[in-house]
Amino acid sequence: MRIVRFRYLGRRRYGLLDSEGVRPLSTSPFRVFQQGRDLADCVEDGVVFGRDEVVLLPPCAPGKYVGIGINYRATAEALGMAVSEEPVVYVRPPNCIIGDGDRIELPVDGEVVCEGELAAVIGRRGRDIAEGDVAAHVIGYTLTNDLMDVAQFHRDKGNPSLAKGRDGFAPLGPCIATGLDLATAELATFVNGTRVQAGFARDMLFGVERCVSHVSRFMTLEPGDVVALGCPPTPARIAPGDRIEIGCAPIGTLANEVAGAPRT
Repeated sequence: MRIVRFRYLGRRRYGLLDSEGVRPLSTSPFRVFQQGRDLADCVEDGVVFGRDEVVLLPPCAPGKYVGIGINYRATAEALGMAVSEEPVVYVRPPNCIIGDGDRIELPVDGEVVCEGELAAVIGRRGRDIAEGDVAAHVIGYTLTNDLMDVAQFHRDKGNPSLAKGRDGFAPLGPCIATGLDLATAELATFVNGTRVQAGFARDMLFGVERCVSHVSRFMTLEPGDVVALGCPPTPARIAPGDRIEIGCAPIGTLANEVAGAPRT
């Protein structure tokens, strides 16, 4: 199933996306997940909104966005970096989150790269989660564009906080897919129609169980939080006017256009 968060007539709601449109849910999908119920049983009877009637929002509103850096061996090799023995973690503030179709605004003096990634969406609160229990805490997976200002990263001597923390630097969407098989999931990123990144989730150095468990040792994970799982090689430079598309079946495609710095 594909869970979406959308706005209709000024009201924000959750729903299920299918070929006919968006079917609104009567309650939060996170509550349904925690109760062990079937999402299909919570669809409002007979109500379907056409895709053009709603505005899709980021599929969740994370209190924290946790990223895993250099999680593909090929990426580490391409960047000339050593492979870590444990997941490398960074945290983004919520102001980074924008949705599918929203515009990315680049800084005037930046050198920004895009990184298409899978992200696990937390469905149940947890701390010190054992690897074997991670599946009971992950409601599904979405896509994210893990943007970074490389120039700022170097100015800050490798500290990613500002380089990754700008407004709109973490597009998220278009949906949360449940039942995704990470053994076969393939991820690809395109800039202006040219493929710049591609890889399989099975090639991650640290799987989702290890990543989520590791993060939960240091911070409580709440429903709606996301753990971005790293990108296959190689991050691609972007510029105003570019269109970035990140795809993975059955999640779909996360697409955003790039603009210059906003006027002040």
